Amino acid sequence: MPVQKFEPNDLSPATSSSFGRCPITNQVDKTVADTGAGVDFVAANDMTLLLEFGGQFGDNTTQSAGSLKATLPF
Repeated sequence: MPVQKFEPNDLSPATSSSFGRCPITNQVDKTVADTGAGVDFVAANDMTLLLEFGGQFGDNTTQSAGSLKATLPF
């Protein structure tokens, strides 16, 4: 189970855990850019197409995701 630790004079938190004898440590970013964008397309027959992208970007970590959604009324 991950443990979040904070040192008294350290402003950069870290997470750590272990798997057997293998310790795992990760520095957590102090600043992360959180971005997102989306576009809707509507056709003449009321069909809608939604395209989205979002992400978080930092010095140590990057996470991004995208989605595509189509709707058609019936």
